[in-house]
Amino acid sequence: MTKRNKVFRIAFLLLVLSMVSTVMISGTFAKYTSEYAGQDTALVARWDFQAYEGTTGLGDPDADPVQQLDLFKHEYDVHINQADGVDYIIAPGVNDEFTIKMSFLSDVDATVTVGFTKTADVATDNLPIEYSVDNGTTWVSLTGLANAFAEKVDLAVDGDGDPINTKVTAHSGNTFTFEKSGIDDAAATVITQVVKWRWAFDTAEQGASYATGLGSSDTVDTGFGNTSADGGATRTTYVLNVSVKADQIQPTTI
Repeated sequence: MTKRNKVFRIAFLLLVLSMVSTVMISGTFAKYTSEYAGQDTALVARWDFQAYEGTTGLGDPDADPVQQLDLFKHEYDVHINQADGVDYIIAPGVNDEFTIKMSFLSDVDATVTVGFTKTADVATDNLPIEYSVDNGTTWVSLTGLANAFAEKVDLAVDGDGDPINTKVTAHSGNTFTFEKSGIDDAAATVITQVVKWRWAFDTAEQGASYATGLGSSDTVDTGFGNTSADGGATRTTYVLNVSVKADQIQPTTI
C-alpha cells in the first residue's frame, strides 16, 4: 500500500468519526426544551369545640359509664342529710345551680344542639324540680329547659343592653348557631350559662313564678318521700342527663 493510500484511508476514517460525533452531539444537546414549576398551599380549617359543666368536661356520650357531673351539688347540711357518698340528697326546700360552658375555636360555623333529659324512672317522672336560666325570674320544667337554654345564650345582654354572646345567633328550639372565629383569633370563644334548679318548699318560695304544673303541693312531695323510703337505705333516683353536640354548617358560595 502506498503512502498516499494510507493517508487517504486515515483521512476518510477521521471524516467518518467526525460525522458520527456530530450526530451524537446534536442528538444530545441540540433540541427545544422548556421547564416550569409551581405550588399552592391550602390551610386546614380549625375545629375545636369543648363543653363543660363547671370545670368538668362532658365526655363521650357512648362511654360506659357516662361522665359524672355535679349538677345537684348543694350546701344544705342542716336539717337534712346532705349526701350519700358522691350523690347529693334533695328534698323540698333545696336549691342550687350549675354552669354549662362551651368553647369554640374554628374556621367554620356550627349548629349546637343542647339537651336535658331524665333517665327513665317512673318513681321520679313527675318530681317537681324546676329550672331557671334567667336568675330565677322565670322557671320551667325539665321539658322546657333545653329551649330556654338555647334562647338565653342567643339573646343574653349585659347591663347596657348589648349582646353578651356575640358569636351566638339564630336560636330555634334547642339549637343555636355558634359562629366561626376570626381569621386572626388565637383563643377560643367561650359562652357560659348558669342554670338554677329548685325543689320548692312551699307556695311562698315559688311566689307567682313557677313552672306550669309544678305548683308546690304537700301531698305530691310527701308521696315522693314515701316512695323513696320504700327501699330502705336505697333511695329513688333522679338522674339528669346533659348533652351538647356541635355540627359543622356546610359552607356555601356568596
